[in-house]
Amino acid sequence: MFQSWFEKANPEEQCRAVTPILLLEINEIPWRLIDRYGDRGAFSNTSCFLQQSHQFTTVAVDTGEHSPWITWPTLHRGMNNEKHGIKNLG
Repeated sequence: MFQSWFEKANPEEQCRAVTPILLLEINEIPWRLIDRYGDRGAFSNTSCFLQQSHQFTTVAVDTGEHSPWITWPTLHRGMNNEKHGIKNLG
């Protein structure tokens, strides 16, 4: 059976080879609202996390109805709904 370098490596080498990513998907919340509550200190852990992170705003290129059930697969697959084929989950 074929094994990749990662599978053959010892756990210490595996840890060095992988960069952890935390993808926080915040749906339909404007940045101004997130910034307002983060600046108040009420959510200090969230504020600290956001200050140390890279933040991106995505734009959906899907056609037809826009819903999280269609848009998130677009993000995760890197292709629009016409290519991944998910158009309606209800």
